[in-house]
Amino acid sequence: MRSAFEHAGTARVLVHRLKYEGSRPAANALAASMALRLDRAPAALVPVPRALFRRWRYAVDPAAALARGLAALTGAPVVRALSTPVATAVHAGADRSRRTGHAFGLVILPPPGSIIVDDVVTTGRTIRAAAAAIGPTAESALTATSAPEVTSLLGTNRGGSRT
Repeated sequence: MRSAFEHAGTARVLVHRLKYEGSRPAANALAASMALRLDRAPAALVPVPRALFRRWRYAVDPAAALARGLAALTGAPVVRALSTPVATAVHAGADRSRRTGHAFGLVILPPPGSIIVDDVVTTGRTIRAAAAAIGPTAESALTATSAPEVTSLLGTNRGGSRT
């Protein structure tokens, strides 16, 4: 798994603008930095879907916006392979030990060499659940930001290093 930035400072502000304001410039700036973490164009980009209730409330699906930005830069197709429940527990600001995992359904199997795309990784539970739903066709995951604690947990690399 790779992340463009640590979830702090300007990157954190951009993620919040994307998640809660639907800022397209924030999505494009984050996607541009995420694209630099790719060795090559993936077979497909698979966004981790936001719970339906939150998509309605904030009028944005952050991972889908990032995937569209990445698609414009890489030429890779966006595949909406995962489904999510109508509502899930709110994790923003929650203690790490109180965060629950997600259950994703598989709508369509993405091609081998696909990359899972999400906005933030905090504990790794969501990315692992998405990867479990997709199976071995998911090559890796790419996020805009990651919590410092998750770096060693998932082998996350930021900056120019690769996993």
